[in-house]
Amino acid sequence: MQLLRHVFALCLFATLASHAAVVYKWTDADGVVHFSDQPVEGAEKITVSGESLNRSASPGGNPPGGNLKALLDKANASKPGLHYLSFVIATPVKEQTFFDEPVPVSVVLDPPLEDGHALNWSLNGEVLTDEENRLSFQLTDLARGTYVLAATITDLGTHEQTSTPPITFYMHQHSVLAPHK
Repeated sequence: MQLLRHVFALCLFATLASHAAVVYKWTDADGVVHFSDQPVEGAEKITVSGESLNRSASPGGNPPGGNLKALLDKANASKPGLHYLSFVIATPVKEQTFFDEPVPVSVVLDPPLEDGHALNWSLNGEVLTDEENRLSFQLTDLARGTYVLAATITDLGTHEQTSTPPITFYMHQHSVLAPHK
C-alpha cells in the first residue's frame, strides 16, 4: 500500500511537471536581462504551459526552446524597454593584441536589433558615428596603444540604454628602431 502511494505521487508529480514550467526573468545592475528556472529575488515569474514546451521538442516542429522564446517575446512585447537575451562583443576578445593590422569588430545580438532601437559603438569613450547600427566592421589605421571598445543599444522612444561590458585590446606596430620585428 505504501509503495502504491509513492508510485501514485510520482505519477502525479510527473504529470504536473509535464504541463507547466516556471521561468524567472530579471535585469541585473548592468541592465542585462537573465532567465532562469531557479527563483531569484526581485525576478518576474513567468509560467509556460507544458503543451508549448512539448511541441517545441517534437520532431519536425520548432527547435527546442523556440516556443518558449516566442512566449517570452510575447510577454515582453507589452512592456517598453530593451529585451535582448544576448548582447556581447564577439571580436575583438578581451586583452587581444593586434600587430599593425585591421581590427575585426563584431557583436552577438539576440534577438536582432528592434525597430526604434539604435546600436552605437564607442572607442576610448568616443562614439564611432560611421558605425551606427552595424553589427560588424573593421577598425583600420589605429596608432600604437591601448583601446577600450564598447557597444550601447538605446531605445529611441524611452532613451533606455544597455551596454556591453567594455573590451580592452592592444595595437602594436613595427618599431622604427627595429622594423623587421
